[in-house]
Amino acid sequence: MPNSRIGTAFVVLSVLSTGVLVGCGGNKTDAAAAKSQGPSATTTADDAVPPNILTDRVIDAQPAGGPGRALLQWAQAIQFSDNDSVAGLSTPDAIARIGGRAQLDKAVGFMGASFALVTVVNVLQPSPTTARVRATLSSFDAKGQRVQFTPTTFDLSKVGAAWKLSDLKLVAATLRDYEALARKKG
Repeated sequence: MPNSRIGTAFVVLSVLSTGVLVGCGGNKTDAAAAKSQGPSATTTADDAVPPNILTDRVIDAQPAGGPGRALLQWAQAIQFSDNDSVAGLSTPDAIARIGGRAQLDKAVGFMGASFALVTVVNVLQPSPTTARVRATLSSFDAKGQRVQFTPTTFDLSKVGAAWKLSDLKLVAATLRDYEALARKKG
């Protein structure tokens, strides 16, 4: 991943800033009013989630069975803290390189819902079993305005009929950064 240091810094900042900014958005009166009124006829599932969360509609826009869709499914699984799906969409070798399943689960726990929005820019497929997905990572403030934007590349491998993330450097670096922050605070 060519921009792994930049991407790592972006993910860490995204997680931290989204947590702070989302916590600052709205108020109890707005939330109570929305709850009492219920969903309007024009409200969709996409309207009910923060702008950084990947929706099935966005994922379904990528070709079925393709590496772009696999990347978005992996990112959505991180956002929903679905450790089993993240692991299932990652190659065993990639999981081993970051220290195993426990380390992957720990990283997913750190990233969770504040993981940046991943948008596929293009897919390069140098062979039938390898792909590089160029994507952007975006995070948003409490008003839904994009506050950070970083291009990065994800490597995938075809395992059987499924595309899986074969390079989890971003996840590993994020985990290292969080552990370093914890040591500084502790």
